Amino acid sequence: MSASIRAILFDFDGTLVDSEPLHYEAWMHAVRPHGASTDWHDYRARFVGKTDRWAGRELLSSVGHPADDDTVYTVCQSKHAYYREKTPERLNISEDTRGLIQQVPSHLRLGVVSSSPTVDVEPTLLRAGLRERFEFMVCGEHVRNHKPDPEPYHLALERLRPRAAR
Repeated sequence: MSASIRAILFDFDGTLVDSEPLHYEAWMHAVRPHGASTDWHDYRARFVGKTDRWAGRELLSSVGHPADDDTVYTVCQSKHAYYREKTPERLNISEDTRGLIQQVPSHLRLGVVSSSPTVDVEPTLLRAGLRERFEFMVCGEHVRNHKPDPEPYHLALERLRPRAAR
């Protein structure tokens, strides 16, 4: 039996959109009132790919600010609010990427696999006119373990199985 491509799974952050500069800006907006900050180089080296809870705790602790659960929660909520407010003007899927996705033959199934929550992924896909091209999305709230753990991809593979095989 020959293998053939039947589906393409896309990551969101860093693949469909360059969201890291906005995440950095949102973090700085959230922690600056607590006296915390870091530069872009340090942020990229230490914080990319980490959970928001971990990042909030680390940023607060770095300046000796109490990093109790309530404060971390508040900082994370501030970060999320800023990020979501700025997303429409700052996160866009490039014309080249949109064109590539639109040209994928219709027999190939498309999905998005992201550790970000659906509320951070879907609006950008909708604005780009691409949401309907993706059969499904596996996002952070759908799994217990985020990437690089394989759980999100295992769930995506489950969703790709023919209905009769489930």
